[in-house]
Amino acid sequence: MSALYNFVKVKMQDTLRQTENYSMQLVQVKHSTSSNARHEIENLERLVTQRLGKVKATIQAGEAIVIQESRQAERLAANLKTDIAMLRANLKEAEEAFAIRDLAQQEIEESLNAKIKSFQEEITKKEALLVTRENEITGYRSKIEDNATKISDLELNIRKKEEEAASNAKCAEDLAQKTLTKVTALEAQLKKTEELANYQKSSIQELKNELGAKTEEFDCIVKDKQELLMRQDSEINDLKSQLKRLTTGIAVSEIAAPEILERIITEFSEATNMMDTLASLIVQQQAKALGESVETFPRTRLSELIECLVKDIEDEKRQIDFRQRASLPAVTEPIPAR
Repeated sequence: MSALYNFVKVKMQDTLRQTENYSMQLVQVKHSTSSNARHEIENLERLVTQRLGKVKATIQAGEAIVIQESRQAERLAANLKTDIAMLRANLKEAEEAFAIRDLAQQEIEESLNAKIKSFQEEITKKEALLVTRENEITGYRSKIEDNATKISDLELNIRKKEEEAASNAKCAEDLAQKTLTKVTALEAQLKKTEELANYQKSSIQELKNELGAKTEEFDCIVKDKQELLMRQDSEINDLKSQLKRLTTGIAVSEIAAPEILERIITEFSEATNMMDTLASLIVQQQAKALGESVETFPRTRLSELIECLVKDIEDEKRQIDFRQRASLPAVTEPIPAR
């Protein structure tokens, strides 16, 4: 702004000087002739007009410079305001950071003071403990001195005992020599005893093997006897069933057909994953338990036989399936009399 002011001031001074020159020329024109006066006036007017145009242009340029510099000053002021706002924000953040640091420092000082106080208390306790330990050490020293005198007395006694032990050691050597001879004899006797024990052990093993073979043979005999008894029981039951049919007059049409019993055996074998022969044997046993035989089993008791066989099936689902398959109408319906 000061540069612009100086520039306008200089231009105005130049313009005033030129105006003074114009006035001086007008005075000179008054003394000239009238013919030259008009010509001089026209030249003067032209010169004044040019000078006024230059002054106006200079003023307009100065005003433009003033406006430009004022805008620059406004922008500079705005930038300064933003910088001041940022500086204030940074100052506020710094103050908050300093406050937080002071608070943390205060907390650290308090914790350190608490720790120092606890350390002082521990040091006081340690000092008291050291005093007590020194008293104990003093007592222990007196005891050690008493024990030293006792140890010297004990050393004298030990020397005496060592002398006695030396004499006893000689006696012990003689006794050990005698004992060694006895131990040698006992070792020989023990060796003989071990050999006898090994012989007895081998004999016992042979007896065990013979006993196992006899046991297997006896099991076979018992099994054969059981099979014989089962055949006899089946024959007796067959005779009883025949006798029962003869006495009660059961019709031939009430006897279950062989294919029905074969079907029951097949279904039972599939339900229990047994061989057909074993399944047939179980069916025969259940029929005998009911007082009947497989050859002359009545159709009216097939449901009882099926329920007895269901008990030998472990899986509940297979029990239901076997009961349904074995109880089909072809099994339970009576065969018409021929």
